[in-house]
Parts: sequence; structure tokens; C-alpha cells
Amino acid sequence: MKLIAELRNDILSAEIGLAVALRKAKVLASILRDEDFKQWVNYELNGYPDDAELPKYRMTTAQTFGTFTGAFGAGANNVAVPIHMMSSEFKEQFGKDVFPMGVKQLESMLEGDGKVLIRRWPGEAVALWNIENKDSGGFALVGARSDIPKSTIEGILDTTRNRLLDFILELTEINPEIMESESAITSIPSDTVQNIFNLTVHGNNNVVAGGTSVHQEVTQSISSYDQDALINFFRTQGIPEDDLTELDHAIQEDGEVEKGNYGKNVQAWIGKMTVKAAQGVWKVALDTAPKILTSGLSDYYGWNS
Repeated sequence: MKLIAELRNDILSAEIGLAVALRKAKVLASILRDEDFKQWVNYELNGYPDDAELPKYRMTTAQTFGTFTGAFGAGANNVAVPIHMMSSEFKEQFGKDVFPMGVKQLESMLEGDGKVLIRRWPGEAVALWNIENKDSGGFALVGARSDIPKSTIEGILDTTRNRLLDFILELTEINPEIMESESAITSIPSDTVQNIFNLTVHGNNNVVAGGTSVHQEVTQSISSYDQDALINFFRTQGIPEDDLTELDHAIQEDGEVEKGNYGKNVQAWIGKMTVKAAQGVWKVALDTAPKILTSGLSDYYGWNS
């Protein structure tokens, strides 16, 4: 049985479900006797338990919209709902969308018509938002939802495929014979397997590096209210020129803002760019996109000084 060759072909095939490839990866994990790899494969297959750390590629910033009502029949639909003033617990629950389920369930979420999935806020969350936002111009929030593009789910599945593929390709570079011989797999030292797993699966191999380096690069290049420096920085991160022009206008339209609170136009722009990262239009790792945007803008406004 040429396990590695079969696994590689399954990963590359659009006709074979990811769960099939992961089950073969489970066999590989048993041969390698690497507990971390085995656990990751099991979590991807069966879902992440509540006490497990969820990988960043399975989390995304929530794009929340609501329906507001006011006096004399006034109202507004599909309005972005700001939550930056809410408690950290509230933002943890409703400020991001998380996907701990197994890959088979993720694949089933892509079935059916429509391009967007919806996660609605419970009534308690709506009521709490209204309590904390009494000065909302006479309008009350009556319902809110998080819009989840199906492309986000596709991105999670693609990331899992890519990381598994990277893992076996790195193993193959160490010992090309594993493509033909299952027994050759056991010849790879355990510490080498562990290092490759940490690099390809737990690491970040996308266009933009994650971690604290993002903020370090920002602080070195952006001074307070230096809009040219901000635009140039975002340009180096691959943000298209049309979106940079839109940001320029958003900053101008928002004018002065309170510390820690982006203006509504900049907030909308951040949400739009996060969606573009999820869709692959902006070529940046989904888990680092919000960090790049907010770090750059926070330095521009002088909040990190």
C-alpha cells in the first residue's frame, strides 16, 4: 500500500471529500506515532471539544448586521451593529464566528442554495446591547445576525487540505522513499516529524506572517495621523488600490474619533476587507487580516503610543 501517494492524490482531488483524506492521515499518524498529529487529525474529523484550543483558521471576525426601530415608524434594516463598547465576554461570544465542528459537518454547510449562512443573536444579547447603548439616537435594536459567507467555510476546508498536503510533502523531502514504501515512513526521526508538524500545521504559511511581528512592523512605519504611511503600509500587505482609496475617503468622512472607537465608515471598511480575506480576494491569511487592519489603524490614530 502506497499510503503517502494515495493520501497526496486524495488531497489534490476535488472529487474526494476531505474526511476521506483525513481518515488515511489517521493511519499515517498511527505509523508515525506522533500524538500531536494524531490529535489534530481526530479533531478535524470529529470536531474540536470545548476544552481544546481552536486553531485560528477556524475563527473569523463576525460581520454583524441588525434591524433598528424608532419613533413614528422609523427604522433601518441591515445596519452594521457596533460592539466595541460591549464587555469582553460579549465580544468574545458575538464578535467572532467560530467553527469547531468536524469537516463532514462543515462540508454539509456548503450544500443548498445561497452564498451566505446566518447566525442570529438570541433575544438576551439584543436586550443587553440596548442596555449598553442607550444613546443610540432614539433607535432600538430589535434583531441582529452574523452573516457568514460560504466562502469562509470553503476557506477553512482549503486550509486543512493545504496544511495536510504541506505536511506530507515536507516528509517526502526528508525521505522520498516514503512515496513507495510504508516501512520507510518509520525511518523518519520523531523529532523531525514533530518539527515538520509544528511548522506546516500549527505554523502560519500564508502570505502574511501572524503573531506579534505584525504590530512590530506597523509601529516602525506609521506615525500618528500619517495617512500616507498608513496607506503605504496597507499597500505592502497586498490591499488593492481601489480599497485603499475607499479607506482614504472613509477616514476623511469619519473625521475625529474617540480613542478606541473607529468611525462608522472605517468600521464598515474593516468589515469589507475581512470578508475579502475570507473570499481570497485579498491575499492574506484570514486569521491575521483583522490584526493587520486594526493594528495599522490603531497606530494611525495614536492609540498604541
